[in-house]
Amino acid sequence: MRYPLAVQNPFVRSRRVRYFTPQEANALLPMIASQLDELVECVQRYQEVIVTLRAGGARDEQRLAVEADELRRESQEILDEITDQGVEVKGIAKKLLDFPALRNGQEAYLCWRQGENRVEWWHPLNAGASSREQVDYDDLGIWEWCN
Repeated sequence: MRYPLAVQNPFVRSRRVRYFTPQEANALLPMIASQLDELVECVQRYQEVIVTLRAGGARDEQRLAVEADELRRESQEILDEITDQGVEVKGIAKKLLDFPALRNGQEAYLCWRQGENRVEWWHPLNAGASSREQVDYDDLGIWEWCN
């Protein structure tokens, strides 16, 4: 369905892009990483419940169906909390986060991957995590703050 320009699509949540500096991304990272851990647990539990339901024969199928719905809803709420902060979740099984940023006036992503202690990498918008380049913490002036 196409919507006229004057009408907002009611199914799309619009949010303003927040640009992070490496310092801002690192300050937010502990909270976001904790939320991502919660999301992973919810998704794993949801998958376990779905496997049990699909196998059939469970005595408490109705309860499991309700639990699956609650877990799906909780997962979406956690994901929304993360994205409302301006952070993009790029991976759940292999935890991967992108923080929108401006580098020398060009949009880019500050990138964090599970196992890293802080945001150490960045990549252009049109490139994936495989194109990551190291953040130069000795020259942070190239990262613009504009929020």
